[in-house]
Amino acid sequence: MILSPEESSISTNQKLLNNAIETTLPPESELFGGNATNVEEIQPDTKNIIFELMKQVRIGMDLTKVMIPVDFLEPQSLLERITVYARMIYLLVEDETMRPCPQDDVQFAELSSNEATGGDASKEEDIRKLRELNVQRMIRVVRWYLSGWHIRPPGVKKPYNPILGEFHRCRFDMSPSSNSSQSEGCATSETQSSSTRNSSNTPPSFLFLAEQVSHHPPISAFYAETLNGDIIAEGWYYPKSKFLGNSAASEIQGELRLRFPRLNQTYVISWPTVYARGIIFGRLVMEIGGECTITCPQNGVSADISFKNKPFIGGEYNCVSGKVYCDKKKVATFKGRWDSNITLMRVPVDKKSHGGPRKKGKGKPKSPPEILMNCATFAPLKKTIPREEFLMDNESIKVWPELSKAVKERNLKEAQDAKYNVEEAQREKLREREKLGKAWQPKYFSKEDGFWTFIGKDSAEFLVMTEKENMDEKMM
Repeated sequence: MILSPEESSISTNQKLLNNAIETTLPPESELFGGNATNVEEIQPDTKNIIFELMKQVRIGMDLTKVMIPVDFLEPQSLLERITVYARMIYLLVEDETMRPCPQDDVQFAELSSNEATGGDASKEEDIRKLRELNVQRMIRVVRWYLSGWHIRPPGVKKPYNPILGEFHRCRFDMSPSSNSSQSEGCATSETQSSSTRNSSNTPPSFLFLAEQVSHHPPISAFYAETLNGDIIAEGWYYPKSKFLGNSAASEIQGELRLRFPRLNQTYVISWPTVYARGIIFGRLVMEIGGECTITCPQNGVSADISFKNKPFIGGEYNCVSGKVYCDKKKVATFKGRWDSNITLMRVPVDKKSHGGPRKKGKGKPKSPPEILMNCATFAPLKKTIPREEFLMDNESIKVWPELSKAVKERNLKEAQDAKYNVEEAQREKLREREKLGKAWQPKYFSKEDGFWTFIGKDSAEFLVMTEKENMDEKMM
């Protein structure tokens, strides 16, 4: 194929974009590999920088404004980093359990009362089946939530703090088989959701948009949905960093809501705390710790998740355990490592209590362990971004190309200069707004009752992602 001179010429901006596409994200072998380690090997020059930083910080100090050494920077923005959960959404899209079935017509009030059946045996059986189904759904949500943590670069890495108004958008396409099967005894409803945009025969896609809605404090809001509207993930993320002496903690405030409109169910999820241990002495490692909860007010099922920190003596890294409850009764437990395997053990069920746990007593049968999660079998989805003509100057991929290049080359001087240039441009915009007396407002999100609600569903920036031909596969 012979191109005209106009077609074959590449502008300076296009070269910069191509460079950004190559440098913004680490290779997938670094992000998705099962061999990724959370132990960081510190270079001699980095140790000197760390000791200099120690002179500037104190216990409990907010680390937001502290310059992080290049060795600890992940070459992408936090808005891009949040997409790890979208990469695993196929676990829910392809799962028959997460689709409506006849038992879903049972009202929650009936689930909560053993007297609601009125002695109707068929009603009792429907309630029992729905309880079991809702427990299964919670287990699937737990698996999806835990599946994202293993997607990380090796060592101890921190993504860039997004600038105010920065946003990131992308699309994830799944295989044609995603909607092909149905649960046994659970037929898909005859009418699609009002938010349906494509037929059920179309391979499912997941659209994602995140925006930095606040700079002080640094808050990132995000929204994602399948094209047919069956699954919506939305929330906000505020990593509150603190210096703790020999470690630093990022206490993640915010909330993740996973909605299934056709099921009329919303799963509300909290975040754990991320630690960087051994900053001054010992091994420098990344750990996830703390307690998280997943609740679904519509069905009375919940889960408690405990991310375990390694003990000072013995023990392992990356351990997690948890329990699943139905109407406040424990129905399952799980434990393992979030970067490899997690097993699940069900509590024996007493059918007379509509799916509740069997009463204690002799001869209680034990449930065999099940595999809840095996990271070796995961295949995180690859993402695409809008083609160059649709990109805007405040998108993550166009904000940070120079810094990403310097980080990959471990060039501290260029990294500092690139970071300063981006931040100085932001300070200039702030001065202009103050001069005009204008307050900055997010474009795609609005804060309502403490939650950042997506208002950009009809925006051109979001709608352009609904057409696959508008997307660029160079990020894959």
